[in-house]
Amino acid sequence: MSSIFVWKEKLLRLYAKYSIYVDKALQFVLAFAAFWLISSKIGYMKPLTQQVVTMVLAVICTFLPMVFTAITAAALVIAHLTSLSLGVAAATAAVFLVMFIFYFRFAGGTAIIALLMPLAFFLKIPYAIPIIWGLIGTPVCVIPIACGTIVYFIISYVNTSATVIKGSSDKIVQQITVYIQRVFQNREMWLAIAAFVLCLLIVYTIRRLSIDHAWEISIVCGAITNLVVMVAGDLMLDIHTEYLQVIAGGAASALLAFLVQFFVFTVDYSRTERLQFEDDEYYYY
Repeated sequence: MSSIFVWKEKLLRLYAKYSIYVDKALQFVLAFAAFWLISSKIGYMKPLTQQVVTMVLAVICTFLPMVFTAITAAALVIAHLTSLSLGVAAATAAVFLVMFIFYFRFAGGTAIIALLMPLAFFLKIPYAIPIIWGLIGTPVCVIPIACGTIVYFIISYVNTSATVIKGSSDKIVQQITVYIQRVFQNREMWLAIAAFVLCLLIVYTIRRLSIDHAWEISIVCGAITNLVVMVAGDLMLDIHTEYLQVIAGGAASALLAFLVQFFVFTVDYSRTERLQFEDDEYYYY
């Protein structure tokens, strides 16, 4: 076991030495993955689906704050949807505008969460994001988590309904109405948001308690919360969730969270001591 901690310290020292290069490399990978995902799922404007375009945009965003990657990703989504339907593109632009207003007002600096959330959905491990950011973040992280979840369901709906949308002869106002109804009346989306918000708040609350193994307990409770909410919501709302996928995704997400916990907050509880003392005015614990 001690050898694992030795390797951990070596990796942390190595990261500290080359952190600027590692951070930029990870930022490039995230930007490239986000842009590639958009092009592969809703790539209706063919010039923007070229690999060289994706690469150039990712390189540019690597040297800018993370929020510019989110803005570029939103612009790509709108550009592709413009080739599909002006009404759908306009409605999506309005939704993104509201999201960015909430982001800049309440959740600045958390753009990475909104970018990771759709990617996590396509990797079948969306439950990892609320658990991990419950450990290392604050309750305000529920905003980018909700925004990222909505973006995923927008992309999924357009990807599966592109033929219907493109072949529709309805007026733009009717297209917008149908699109908004289909996306925002999706019970599965709201169930996922509710599960993620509750999970993050539970993980955040438990990991701040003054108890032994608080972080480990919070991870397990977060994974169970996701599972219980998704299954209960499926039974009440008749969504037909794939239980095996939820269980497997929850287990994989918990393992990732334990990996993050190992590198961020590893504590030896074998010699825990609790102290109380006082001065003329206060008690200290």
